[in-house]
Amino acid sequence: MSRMSRIESLVHCALIGTRQEPPPPALASTPFERLLDELPAAMLLERKLLLLAGAEAVYALAGTSPFPLGVAVIPAPAEKLPPCSPQAAALIKSVLQESHSELLPLALELLARHGRRLPFSLLPTVFAALARPSAAATWPVLAQVIGERGRWLIRQNPSWRILLSSLPVTELSEQELNSLWYEGSFAGRLALLRQLRTYNRPLARQWLEEVWPQEQREQRLALLETFEIGLEQDDEAFLEKVRNRRSYQERRLAVSLLLRLPSSACRRELPVVAHGLLQREQQSEEGYVVRVVLPETPPPSWQRFGIEQKSLSEGQKQHVSWLQELISLVPPGYWEERLQLSPASIVHSLESTWRTEVLAGLVQATRRHRLPSWARALLSWADAATHEPLAGAEDLLSCLEQEEAEQFLLQALASSQHAWHARWPALLTRLPRPWSTSFGVSFLEHMQKRLQELANHPSMDRGFAEPEIRQLARAAMQWHQQWEPALKIAARALPANCLELALQLAQPLQQSEELEARNIYFIKRDVNRQIITFIEEITFHHRLLREFENQ
Repeated sequence: MSRMSRIESLVHCALIGTRQEPPPPALASTPFERLLDELPAAMLLERKLLLLAGAEAVYALAGTSPFPLGVAVIPAPAEKLPPCSPQAAALIKSVLQESHSELLPLALELLARHGRRLPFSLLPTVFAALARPSAAATWPVLAQVIGERGRWLIRQNPSWRILLSSLPVTELSEQELNSLWYEGSFAGRLALLRQLRTYNRPLARQWLEEVWPQEQREQRLALLETFEIGLEQDDEAFLEKVRNRRSYQERRLAVSLLLRLPSSACRRELPVVAHGLLQREQQSEEGYVVRVVLPETPPPSWQRFGIEQKSLSEGQKQHVSWLQELISLVPPGYWEERLQLSPASIVHSLESTWRTEVLAGLVQATRRHRLPSWARALLSWADAATHEPLAGAEDLLSCLEQEEAEQFLLQALASSQHAWHARWPALLTRLPRPWSTSFGVSFLEHMQKRLQELANHPSMDRGFAEPEIRQLARAAMQWHQQWEPALKIAARALPANCLELALQLAQPLQQSEELEARNIYFIKRDVNRQIITFIEEITFHHRLLREFENQ
């Protein structure tokens, strides 16, 4: 019986069932009949047939090549980077096996920082974990740690080819570039375009112009945002075309990019559009106010800036909308020159009628143009009635140098009177990483102090009257809202020389008698769990770093 007919017979048995029709005695031939004879007599016939089918499949594929006839497989080049130690590899493997995938980017960053690569055995597992669009943020660091074998493997497995977008475009062939751009996933194409904006901007513009009409609106906006990388005067022609499109969002984004080009026509038109919108009005010899002067109807020229032409009679809401939009487009430095006032003076002298809209627009404009003086002024502003800071102003922390940004956050942590005291975690997410040593130490000391205050809360040692329970519940809620996300950030952002201190401070707190003795649900469920998780992540970070340093 030929091999094909034997496989067909096995399929026939599977479809009919052994109870309906027993298999023929000569179903197995050499060497498989000998293998069947060695199986236990008590084994079910169905299991024997499954084992036989598996052996037949392996036998049929033995010696065959996965590549078409005549295709030569070029081996991977020699490695340039040394692998990490077996102990470091075991730590990274444990992260993959125990579903701690959130620690994988940290491990890859530490590998890259120390000039090491992943061992060959871990490459398939890491590729399987990261070969998806949602992991695109990790791709740039991945390319630094996979070595030559990793680059070779990506090209062999179709399910991993999306990771070609992680490699520098200078390493990709013309065929690979075209395949990724015209046939790849959107995440891969976006990653590729970001790289081209650094290495080959003319090609990036050409490709984007070709596909622009066929893309969906959300995708067009994401692709257009890549122009922020290496924005240059040669981009103006394409951005002007986008500026003439009907889509409001596309026009707005194109205008915001054009305004960053000092010699663009859009930038030259801006003073005419913004002229007189904010005016300084002297109220006394020492006092002045900055007023908003609005036209009755937005001029037609505003439409070219992505602002819809709607009359004020259509309602206050529309009025508010286009005022904020226009302010957000104007580089804040224009108002300094026009009003002859400092950023802080402008921010604190705005009239109350349109203050909210103007401040919101200034926040967006400052974030877009990254001006430290305006970031300081807007971050320090607080509502006179509520003492609340400006919504969205936390994004401006990235406009400051790291040392200044860290000092601002520490001030917010230390003083309950600070406008950002209740919202400091929003600032923490914008802080550059890794943190400085001084900030890391200060943060850990604040964490320890806060936990001790929670453990020594007055209601812990009393009869738990209802008001005291509510007070403790508020303290628990505050911990949950502030310190739980903060500890997750700290586990990845603390500098290397703060890790031992973090363990010294956190482990006694987790094992403290004060916390253990309290039969309080939220402490056992939330606080202790969060500290344990923090300790586990810091321990992983510390152990992996120590392995790299000892190599």
